[in-house]
Amino acid sequence: MNIFRVKRAFTLIELILVILLTSSVYILMFSSSSFFVKNPKDKFLLENTKEFLMNNYEFENKISLVCIEDKFTCFVSIDEQINTKTKIENVFVNTPEVYEYNKDRVQADFKSVRINDIEYDVIFRFEINKDFKIKEYILDTLENKVYVFNSIFQKAKVLGSLNEAFETFEKKI
Repeated sequence: MNIFRVKRAFTLIELILVILLTSSVYILMFSSSSFFVKNPKDKFLLENTKEFLMNNYEFENKISLVCIEDKFTCFVSIDEQINTKTKIENVFVNTPEVYEYNKDRVQADFKSVRINDIEYDVIFRFEINKDFKIKEYILDTLENKVYVFNSIFQKAKVLGSLNEAFETFEKKI
């Protein structure tokens, strides 16, 4: 009687499959170049306007986010030159109310801007100068969100109403 012992081992194809699966999992997990999560600072939101401008653009004297009434479109202006290639559309649903950040509750007035030889009314302008100072505003989007742009905050403070913004200001006085 002949007894054959059969040794069970991996075949060459099974070994190749295991190596391929292991290497593909390694690439997916540890590769930063093929699959990466975008930095949230790269995405524009009203809350991070200051961060967005400072992290994505270089400027010498002044950088601004200029929002016009036409389709509520915003452009980036670098050293008084509006870059028409950087267009952010539908930032607002309604024309916002913008107030200077002071006790007088004065509505801000922005001078018009010329883009491609057409004059547009500006509904909001957020500027950062070369010393990284900003002009402070209270922006009411008329959608239960009020943004307080203050030099102290890196991000705009989001409040529920315009009255809450003015009350916060008066408490801090």
